[in-house]
Amino acid sequence: MNAYAAMLIQEYRQRGLLVDANLLLVYIIGSFDRNLISKLSRLEDYTEEDYDLLARLLPLFSAIVTTPHILTEVSNLSTTAVWKNLHFDYLTVFAASIDVLAEEYVPSKDLAKMTIFTRLALADSSIERVARDTYLVLTDDLNLANHLEVEGIAVINFNHIRELAW
Repeated sequence: MNAYAAMLIQEYRQRGLLVDANLLLVYIIGSFDRNLISKLSRLEDYTEEDYDLLARLLPLFSAIVTTPHILTEVSNLSTTAVWKNLHFDYLTVFAASIDVLAEEYVPSKDLAKMTIFTRLALADSSIERVARDTYLVLTDDLNLANHLEVEGIAVINFNHIRELAW
């Protein structure tokens, strides 16, 4: 892992990690059945090794943080991706995953007033608002990562660490 990412992980271990929707989806689907990652069209850009990396990274933090907006995206993306005969079992795992996440709420009307809203929409606005001065953000969304860096919010682009050996 590069020195900058290692420094951020060390600095934010006790504060928490806010995980963007796509990566949280990979982690939850992988927790249910890591073999599904390669079979679901929604996750075509991800591998089982990405899940393994997330499974090693996330437990390093005292809290994995999310927002209702991120969870809604994960729910919508996963329930359309997971085959109908697996829905009940998957949603049971999803519910258990939600139970261990630290969820922070900001009203949508407040998020819609943010500058980022017109460029990156609701979930990303919630990420900026919740993470500012508090949490490290993990994302693979280049536009979001660049925006957060400009705003001085700690962020790791998953694409920069995914191929590094831990």
